[in-house]
Amino acid sequence: VLPGTYSVTIHKMQNGALTKLAGPTKFEVKMLHDAQIVKADKEALTKFIAEVDNARRIMRASGSNVGELKKQLDYMQEAVMQTPKADPKWLVDIDQLRLDIAEIELAMSGDRTRSKREMESYPGLVGRVETIVYNLYNHSEAPTTFERESLTAAMDEYKAIRPKIKAVEDMADALAKKLTDAGAPYFPR
Repeated sequence: VLPGTYSVTIHKMQNGALTKLAGPTKFEVKMLHDAQIVKADKEALTKFIAEVDNARRIMRASGSNVGELKKQLDYMQEAVMQTPKADPKWLVDIDQLRLDIAEIELAMSGDRTRSKREMESYPGLVGRVETIVYNLYNHSEAPTTFERESLTAAMDEYKAIRPKIKAVEDMADALAKKLTDAGAPYFPR
């Protein structure tokens, strides 16, 4: 959480009734080691934390979207099998989408099979950003050159893969529309 003033309100949901228990109460979040940080370093660190937080949010959202698309493909495959007017070539399209998603996941999360076998592997975009987050927990100075370069590299790689994510989303939407038009049974979208 970035330093600043925040507020909190506590509610309880019980038997379908929402009850306010406390708040809103304002509180101040201060930077760890605040007294040790030089003002120029503090400003640079605060700005960098905001950039990392934004990168993390974007990548988590994209990862979540890709995960949902992956689940949707299972339903779409079943819908193709149950729809008499469905074109069997749509199964090939679904397989291609799965391959594209696997490629995106590799870029986003790295090669999990290699890392499970304790082999050296690229951590992926998310791993790169999460390493920066981990390093920032005990910072009492401006971000390092390595951290800045690592964030820049992760964002550049994300910008390169974002069109692929968008293309997969568009292809899945188009296929879902074809299935619906062909009279497929309901499937989650």
